[in-house]
Amino acid sequence: MAESLTKKITGGFLLALCLLVVTGLVSSWSTKKLIKAMTWVAHTHQVLAELDDILLQLERAQSAHHEYVLTGDEQYLDAYHSVEASMKKEIADVRELVPDNFLQQQRLTVLETLLMERFTQLRQSIDLRQREGFNVALKGMFTENGNHILATIRKEVQEMEYEEWQHLTDRSAAANVSATQAMAFVIGGTLLGVLFLVSAYLILARNLTKHQETIEALQESERRYRNLYESIRDGIVVVAANGVITSVNKEFASLSGWTEPELVGSHCRKIFTEATALQEEERRSRALAIERLPSSHEAELLRKDGTVLPVEVYASFLRDEGGQIIAIQEMYRSTSLHRALTQHRLPTIHRPPTIPKVFSPTLHSIPTVARSS
Repeated sequence: MAESLTKKITGGFLLALCLLVVTGLVSSWSTKKLIKAMTWVAHTHQVLAELDDILLQLERAQSAHHEYVLTGDEQYLDAYHSVEASMKKEIADVRELVPDNFLQQQRLTVLETLLMERFTQLRQSIDLRQREGFNVALKGMFTENGNHILATIRKEVQEMEYEEWQHLTDRSAAANVSATQAMAFVIGGTLLGVLFLVSAYLILARNLTKHQETIEALQESERRYRNLYESIRDGIVVVAANGVITSVNKEFASLSGWTEPELVGSHCRKIFTEATALQEEERRSRALAIERLPSSHEAELLRKDGTVLPVEVYASFLRDEGGQIIAIQEMYRSTSLHRALTQHRLPTIHRPPTIPKVFSPTLHSIPTVARSS
């Protein structure tokens, strides 16, 4: 029973562990997938921000250019040069963000060429302002070619942004799917884990209840056996297969003069005369070999005070649940009284006693006390 319960508990623990491992692996995979999708979403937002920054920087350059042409103030010229110098880095940053997108790389090359062309126009206008003055430079500010380049630049940036917005839509959808899957796996795994734990608890509680009932029934059986064992008027000794005494009743202790603690754990040769001890050893070995005991036999007990007591012995096997012999239960009856009655010709009825089957012959039924001889 205990072994079966242990196997169930171990099996339940292993099943719970497997469930946790599977849930953890699936959740980890789903979470990694979600993180990857969210990374691409963030990446797309960064590309869009860089493209917007290109147009913003271009607007700043043109504004600084116009202010310088109109006022001739050198601080606007410094702002223009700062933007012009940073434009190449802006293009390089976008190019690094889309290394595997061939179409976007081509558009970046066209955009870079257009920007350089536009900045060349702005520099020429600044040079005119510095050399020719305000009126000449003002005429060159608004040209048809300059407006065409600006329109083309905006068109290229819009096309690039449009493609990135498409990527953003797809990647956001993938991120949502991954998030839903991750949530489903986590919730599903948690619910399965809770369901399993509740089921395991109910099964375990039921088995523990049955186990406790079995223990209580066994204790009650052993209590009844002990009461009956001690109330029998004949001496009883339980001897293990190796000849060690595992139990005696009060009647045998009274019969032999030895106390129970003095006998339990000792070899059975302690209670016999030397000749009887040899006969008992041979008789026990033969009985265990052929799994058969004689109906009765006579023996000589060696009492604690050194006196010899003739007895008649009736024995039976004790077996475990598998039917294996684990001990021999022996009943001792003094023959002194019978002989005395025979000598005085008193009418007596002599019947071999039946050894009481007062308990189920299992390992749990044998009262044992671990003592050294």
